[in-house]
Amino acid sequence: MGEGETFIRDAATKRGIDPDTAITVAGMEGGVDAPGLIGKFDTGWSFWQYQLHYGGPEYPQYGTVAGMGNGFTKLTGWQPGDPRAWRDSVRYALNRVKLGGWEPWYGAAKAGITGFTGVDRDHAWNAKSETWDYETGANPVTVTYNRDSPAVLQNDPWSCAPSSTRWALEAVGRHPSEQWIESTMKAEGVVSEEQGLLDASGAGLADFLNRHYGEFSYHPSNEPIATFQALAAESGRHPLMIGGRNWGGPGLGHWSGLRAYDAVRDVLLLANPASGAIYGGEEMNRSRMAARGPFSMVRLTHPDLMVQSPPPVPPPVPAPTPPPVDPKDARIAELEAALAAEQEKVYGFINAVAYLGDDLGDRLQGVADELRRVRIESVGPRPE
Repeated sequence: MGEGETFIRDAATKRGIDPDTAITVAGMEGGVDAPGLIGKFDTGWSFWQYQLHYGGPEYPQYGTVAGMGNGFTKLTGWQPGDPRAWRDSVRYALNRVKLGGWEPWYGAAKAGITGFTGVDRDHAWNAKSETWDYETGANPVTVTYNRDSPAVLQNDPWSCAPSSTRWALEAVGRHPSEQWIESTMKAEGVVSEEQGLLDASGAGLADFLNRHYGEFSYHPSNEPIATFQALAAESGRHPLMIGGRNWGGPGLGHWSGLRAYDAVRDVLLLANPASGAIYGGEEMNRSRMAARGPFSMVRLTHPDLMVQSPPPVPPPVPAPTPPPVDPKDARIAELEAALAAEQEKVYGFINAVAYLGDDLGDRLQGVADELRRVRIESVGPRPE
């Protein structure tokens, strides 16, 4: 009797569930061996011995219908398909049987097991009496992104894309071997030793990651055309891989990991699998990217990373460089400005004279009359 069957029988007995019935249903679902099978359906994916189902708005990458797995992850923090979660998944499923019977399991119905078949509903069971694996720290925190994960260097001219992919996976805690990545990519038509990555848009690379890591909640996707501005805004939250169609010269493409964006120096920080002046380098500025493009991008995201990362701060858009000015045009503009200033002075003088001219005669006559009055008062009238 294997570890999985032994555990199921023990957990069922504790809950007052007939262990043979529990084993029969597991055998019709994900199997009794740990950690169980993976079921892929249009409505969603299912994991472990009792096929806890994921889908709906929380897990759209799996399917359209939410299931028991959604609640399991909310309670425990275990991610869909994590092989370490199988014991807790059995506990969770059998607790649901104890409370509501076998109806949610299609495999039970196929075996003629319905309702509370094999369940002693009078058996005393305290759901809090067990310490589950996730409560002991067996469930690691969450997926995290280590932007400083060392670059994975390529060992041959064609393997820049597989090496960049290995870096991206290592940066989120996955550890695929070089032999597995390269041989599987070649077998699945993603790369060849003659041409390297066969789809320069990155779509084939994203599909490869979805096939092999989608079941662990990773969400790879690609952008056929990626600008410096877009890469700078997104990088730093999760691993990116970028490919320049003319990185090594006309028609000579290359792929690299992209760690993050340095806003102070306005450069992209690379996890470059290559060295040397042509393909190498640990950073890329706007002008180098423009010379080596067009560029495509593949992202490797996970729900944990979206929660951990604050919204990215868009990089500054550099001010456009003004066109060069002809010296003659500059001198003409200088003289025109000086002429305009002199015209303003002339217009001011003209306005002042016009204002005074309106009543200048009245003002002069008033002054003469005042002088005459003062003279008469002081010396008397002048003889005629």
